[in-house]
Amino acid sequence: MDGVLIPKDSSTDDYQLHLEKDILKLTDDACKQIIILSKSSYTPFMKLTTPKRREVIDALLDLEIFSKMSNLLKLKITSNNLEIQNNSKDIKSEENKLELVNSHIKNLDEEFDKKNEESLKQIKTFENTIKECESDLLLLEPKLDELKKKKEKLSILVKTEEKLNNKINEIKCEIEKLNNHKHLSGICPTCNQEISESIVKIEEEKRKQKIGILEVQIVKLQSQIDQLSIGLEDLKMVNIDISTNEGYIDQHKRTIEQEKYKIQILNENIKKQSYDKTKLLSSIDVIELRIKELNEEREKLLKEKAAHDVCVMLLKDNGIKATVIQNYIPEFNRLINKYLSDMNAFYSFELNENFDEKISSRHRDEFVYDNFSEGEKQRIDLAILFTWREIAKTRNSMSSNLVIFDEVLDGSLDGEGIDDLLKILSTLNGSIFVISHSSDMIEYFNKTIEIKKLNNFSEIEY
Repeated sequence: MDGVLIPKDSSTDDYQLHLEKDILKLTDDACKQIIILSKSSYTPFMKLTTPKRREVIDALLDLEIFSKMSNLLKLKITSNNLEIQNNSKDIKSEENKLELVNSHIKNLDEEFDKKNEESLKQIKTFENTIKECESDLLLLEPKLDELKKKKEKLSILVKTEEKLNNKINEIKCEIEKLNNHKHLSGICPTCNQEISESIVKIEEEKRKQKIGILEVQIVKLQSQIDQLSIGLEDLKMVNIDISTNEGYIDQHKRTIEQEKYKIQILNENIKKQSYDKTKLLSSIDVIELRIKELNEEREKLLKEKAAHDVCVMLLKDNGIKATVIQNYIPEFNRLINKYLSDMNAFYSFELNENFDEKISSRHRDEFVYDNFSEGEKQRIDLAILFTWREIAKTRNSMSSNLVIFDEVLDGSLDGEGIDDLLKILSTLNGSIFVISHSSDMIEYFNKTIEIKKLNNFSEIEY
């Protein structure tokens, strides 16, 4: 631009868009209708579909802004409709919440007294259980103290039995030693002197007497232990009674703690029920405020929707754009017929607001574009091209000093038609390029550029 190469975008499509939007200021289709007429890619305006014709006219008259506005409006309408839907859902949701809260409060009001009464009855039952347990403890604890004192007295028997058993074990060890004592025989183990048999018999008799005496002592001690067994049995029963009483006392204490805990939970539930209701009543105010805000928001959204509906009517093809096009249709037809007359095409050409053609001959016979020969069609196409260029110039939207005919004139126009066309081209300011394979066209131009192919390379000759 202005002699400086514009950095190429990473995408060819982006580069093309930059060319159309910022430099040429017209689309590729519009360019082919106003600047470049190519036999390979050019589609005459009259052969375009109605939507394509409208696109060219929109670009020509700068009506694309309305299409852009329409596209933006569609986005706003979509967003507005979505917001309205979400707003309706939010209002419905809040109303459902309000209904649920009110229903819940009503249920609380109905159930609170009933639950409160039941809770108080349960508390009374638990308190009675506690009193019973405490009354039982007043009997059990003194009894336990008596059993413990009795146990202390009977514990002396255990120690006595233990001493007697220890004494018996000592005597048994003594007897075992005597039994294990080596009998005297022949020679004394200490001095190695001979011992007479009579001495041996005397010593053996003494050993047996000692063992007898010790065994008598064991019998006496065992008799004492047997006498203690009655008292020891009493001790066992006392221990059992103590264990049983302690179990009863622990069980009663646990029952008291459990019942107290149940009473605490019930009291907390009673308080909590009252708190929950207060909290719910507070939440109703919040919900009602939210519903009010949502309804105010809905009013704003509906006003926006109404404004959007008006804009939609204005931006439709039969709205503002139709009014602009209606104002230009007479000028389109005037210029097209002027250029047709300049090319000696003596028939009336008329486009309506839908860009449908009506062609009348001098005798008022009506035709359509496809009824004409290729040469006549070429005249109509050129007349429309020159008309679009003239309109673009007056609109200052796509004014261009360049026009290119690429093989368009080869064989389509007769000599008279070419002469008429050259007369029109001579009135145009700017650069006009006619590309042709026919050497007959050279005589019509004051400057030619010839491109020849030599050895598979193209050379330019001026």
